[in-house]
Amino acid sequence: MLIQKVFFVLLAIVLFKNDLWFRLKEVKLKQTIIPICITFVFMCLTYLLVVKILGTGVAIGKYNVSSMLILEAVLITPFIEEIVFRYCFINSHKIYVMIIQMLLSSIWFMYGHAAAANYNYILLIPYFVLGVLLSLVYIRKHNIWYSILVHASYNFVIIALSVISN
Repeated sequence: MLIQKVFFVLLAIVLFKNDLWFRLKEVKLKQTIIPICITFVFMCLTYLLVVKILGTGVAIGKYNVSSMLILEAVLITPFIEEIVFRYCFINSHKIYVMIIQMLLSSIWFMYGHAAAANYNYILLIPYFVLGVLLSLVYIRKHNIWYSILVHASYNFVIIALSVISN
């Protein structure tokens, strides 16, 4: 599976290298702090809502943390998912079309994580919210690298919480 992901990353770089490189040079790391913080606040609220709906306690996933997991979850997967779900999917300049693309992209993103949520629709809500938040970051910043950085930060914190809680 990792080989397929690396292949996709290389393919995306070949296909979009000029725009990706140009956009990367525009990134200002200080401008990622607010989107990252907003994403974490909304995701915490979403998880609390899901816990309330299910009537359970907060559960943090348990991962066998390895360097391969960190490489895949923090670097490779956010790049691939943001290219597929945002960069290639959200491309209109008309606001109503962009909203539809954002919602469809977020639904697609959510269903892409169905296995992680044990195919439970209630547990998929946070993935939909994350998809919307990442789409808003992409639309607002007009730069895929910001949503990649927010996505990578989110995945890193989830892994760190898993390590801390176990």
